[in-house]
Amino acid sequence: MNLKFNSRTGSTQIAVRCLLVVLFVVVGQFVQAQVNESTIRSEVSIYVNGPFSKLSYGNANIKTSINDGIGFGVNYGLYFTDYITLRSGIEYQYFKGNATFTQMQGNYDAIDPDGERFEFRYNLLDYQEKQNVSYVQVPLLIQYESRGQKTTHFYIAGGIKLGFNVSADYQAEADNLLTSGYYAQYDALLDAPRFIGFGNFGNYKTSKEDLKLRTNYIASFETGIKINSKKKNAIYIGLFIDYGLKNLIDEQMGANTIQYQPSNPSAFSSNSVITSTQSGATNYLNELRTLSFGYKIRYGFSL
Repeated sequence: MNLKFNSRTGSTQIAVRCLLVVLFVVVGQFVQAQVNESTIRSEVSIYVNGPFSKLSYGNANIKTSINDGIGFGVNYGLYFTDYITLRSGIEYQYFKGNATFTQMQGNYDAIDPDGERFEFRYNLLDYQEKQNVSYVQVPLLIQYESRGQKTTHFYIAGGIKLGFNVSADYQAEADNLLTSGYYAQYDALLDAPRFIGFGNFGNYKTSKEDLKLRTNYIASFETGIKINSKKKNAIYIGLFIDYGLKNLIDEQMGANTIQYQPSNPSAFSSNSVITSTQSGATNYLNELRTLSFGYKIRYGFSL
């Protein structure tokens, strides 16, 4: 992780904190004004959103795709005026990632069961890794409603969300795994036997393994229509987009995608491309950010 990347991450965090301070100051002024006028109204709403999500890898050489991503939550809205609301609450958001490599190669120094040093080499064909990530998010949004007809209004909302990772895992597979070992002291390249960890292992598949991801900052925007009912409740139908501002990759990287184990050479351990490096040098991924978008349906109860 280089200095340029760290500077960008630090700038993002400072910008988010400054925005939070500004929002709290503005909120404080509005709340004080409303308390003085004794005209505070509020609303509790429940909602569901989806169906699209994506983990953006920040590497043009990795094939990615849009995946399923459902979310739901509850929030509380405090009306400053008849048209402006501060909203916060708690929500759940699911993300699904899919990283595909036509070919993945790597090599690094290792020690065999006899204590001999060698260079372990591996080659994976048609490697595919799927990640499942869940976040609990706390939004802080400002919503504006138009002065339209009594029953139907246009609305727009925006702000930031703070996301806490509650679960993350990955599972990988490849059409073929080929390994070998180069012993420089003997100038010998071994592609067998398999019980030492060298050879053609055919189809390769890992079990589900946990991932460690950082806390997330998200820029959020939504817009749509609000339909009021006779009971002063409301249905919101709109579009939304949430974009992660922070790189979620933990700084502790440098693992190998296929890890040689001297105690059991033919049973390799695995690591996600999120935490792995190419031949112990360059990261497979420059960054990892979240993206979710689609439709949002909300039902509000006026208090």
